[in-house]
Amino acid sequence: GGSVVSVVGSVSSLAEAGLAACAFGAVGGITAARGGADTLECASPARAAGSSSVEASAHGHAHEYTTSGEQFTHLSGSLVESVWPLSGPASGGSMVSVHGSGVGASSALSLGSSRSAASSSSSDGASLSGVSPASSSGAGFVGVGVVTGSGSVSWGFGVVYEYAEDSVVESVRPRTGAEGTLLSVGGAHLVGPSPGCAPVSSGLRVCEGGRETSLAGFSLRSVGSVDSIEPSVGGEEGGSVVS
Repeated sequence: GGSVVSVVGSVSSLAEAGLAACAFGAVGGITAARGGADTLECASPARAAGSSSVEASAHGHAHEYTTSGEQFTHLSGSLVESVWPLSGPASGGSMVSVHGSGVGASSALSLGSSRSAASSSSSDGASLSGVSPASSSGAGFVGVGVVTGSGSVSWGFGVVYEYAEDSVVESVRPRTGAEGTLLSVGGAHLVGPSPGCAPVSSGLRVCEGGRETSLAGFSLRSVGSVDSIEPSVGGEEGGSVVS
């Protein structure tokens, strides 16, 4: 299930907002959205492989479905159940793992209309990993699927991935400090499910989902070390010169 199906016909012009529905065989009550002047769109439900007629109702009433007899075929194969992480930068480049039945046999993953070749899969075929492609439509939510042997996409029902605006560092305070120094980082789109900061000698790197997204100037200062002191004791009144 999870494939977006366009139902074209006059029923769409009669559809009431929030009430229109589709039926795949005996499975009815599937919410439909207006996709155009003469089009309704609905997601195919999960069901066993085979063909079923697709009908539509402008008002969602069980006795008001069309009787066109148009057929939709459910194919057996991969079933996407989840994706991790749930979001990443719109410019792509994050490692994404898709989980589900049989997904490991696929050659690529699909985030919306953008595809990326798989880099690894689990031995039991239950997961597939790859680098997220750049979004073709900017920030927003997209469906998640895997590319089958025929080149078509098997979508996860209700499984979505969020393309977020790329993080941008505009300032860092202080500009220098030792390990453990508390930093204040300013910029845009810095809050996400897995943000991280890594100070290095050349700058402060801000990462999201394992991918560097921005860099700002920062100097990591060494605190040095103490090897020994002499003397190791002194009077309680203080004043002892210690080397």
